[in-house]
Amino acid sequence: MALDFTRMLRYVDAVARAGSIRAAAEKLHIVSSALTRRILDLEHELGTSLFERTPRGVRLTAAGEAYLHFARHALSEHNAVLSRIEDLKGLRRGVIRLSSISAIAAEELPRLIADFQQSHPDVTFDITIAGSDDVVRSVVEDETDCGIAFNPPPDPAFTILARTRQQLCAVMHRDHPLASRTVLRLPDCAAYRVALGDSTWGGRQMLDHYLAASGTELNVGLQTNSNEVMAGFARNNSGLYFQIGFHEKRHPLSTELVAIPLAEFRDSTRQMVLGIRKGRSLPVISDVFCTFLRTYLFARQEPSV
Repeated sequence: MALDFTRMLRYVDAVARAGSIRAAAEKLHIVSSALTRRILDLEHELGTSLFERTPRGVRLTAAGEAYLHFARHALSEHNAVLSRIEDLKGLRRGVIRLSSISAIAAEELPRLIADFQQSHPDVTFDITIAGSDDVVRSVVEDETDCGIAFNPPPDPAFTILARTRQQLCAVMHRDHPLASRTVLRLPDCAAYRVALGDSTWGGRQMLDHYLAASGTELNVGLQTNSNEVMAGFARNNSGLYFQIGFHEKRHPLSTELVAIPLAEFRDSTRQMVLGIRKGRSLPVISDVFCTFLRTYLFARQEPSV
């Protein structure tokens, strides 16, 4: 019965994520008619519809939203208990679900994961890259175990485990006219074409706030939600872009690029944070990884400007 119950919770979660019973059934490796029957049985038991059927799929009803919140919370607690049982057996397996801002996704995060897997070779990572708002949402809604965000919006359900102040940098080709400087100001950058990241990114929000307050105008040539695209823009143009979080002048995506701190943000109090849902008991291996991040990502020395 317990196995049927947790399976039913996973079914509801899968249908909600996919927005379609057929798509969810394919992911769950069951036939769609069987999944439909299980959902109908649950709705009959609850005495209400969890999903509204539409020509394009399904969407949650108000009751469905409430049940999904319960299902995800129950599944996260169930997984935590299973992980602790496995840990008591001396095993170090499991899946760590992490959401993170893109600024550290190119090199720092893969390097940290590789280092962690040296001592935990049977651990698998499920990584989601998102803006800070969505990082917090995914953690609070138990879609991920923990999240790394930059200057996230206040949320009483999001508990911060660690934090570190971040510097905003201008990134450019090593042969760019400004590349020899040790520090820059935004007016220095205004003479060149720039690429801007997604408006949901912490670094972009940090930049927009300053530009609006100062009246500084930039010559924007590109907007994108990809750090790789911005890096390509800088490598192949005389332009530059802005990003947070470098601890050395060499850019992690390319030896052709350099990152130079911006003086306007020298005293910024905005921070990169590591957080989990308030009150949540993490799976053992996820808890171990959070401790690892606190030591090797958040406890390191901040860059000097």
